[in-house]
Parts: sequence; C-alpha cells; structure tokens
Amino acid sequence: MFDTHTIARQLTGAGLTTEQADVITDAVRQAADHGDYATRTELESLATKVDLASLEARLTWRFAGAILAQTLAILGGVLAMLRLLD
Repeated sequence: MFDTHTIARQLTGAGLTTEQADVITDAVRQAADHGDYATRTELESLATKVDLASLEARLTWRFAGAILAQTLAILGGVLAMLRLLD
C-alpha cells in the first residue's frame, strides 16, 4: 500500500486544489485495491508478444515473396523449354 496522505500533499504542493488531489488519490487507491494496474512483468510479456507478432508477420511476407519468386522462375524455365521445342 501507499500513503494517500503523502500523495495528496504532493499533489497540492504541485498546485492542485485539495479536492482535485483527493479525487486523484482516491482513484489511484481504488485502482491499486482492485488490481487494475499492469505489473512490469505483464508489460514486458506484452512487449515480447508484440515483437514476436511483428516478426512473424515480416517472416510470413518474406516467405511468401520467396515462394512467388521461385514459382515465377520455374514458370519462366518451363516457358523457355517450350519455346525450344517449337
């Protein structure tokens, strides 16, 4: 837990009214009480998942491009062989 009185004093010291500081402090306390916050581990895990998803998308497109290039090369070879047979 954290000291809500200290937080309220810091907020009023920064120029907020007492009412504003109380509302902000209450909101932070409620979020902390209900667990409505992300831990560092959760944020790092999310960042890793995003990085992996981005990497997967890039690799998928690269493989698709490589397959397309191979397909075109094979078709070009087949067409060249057909021309030689004519």
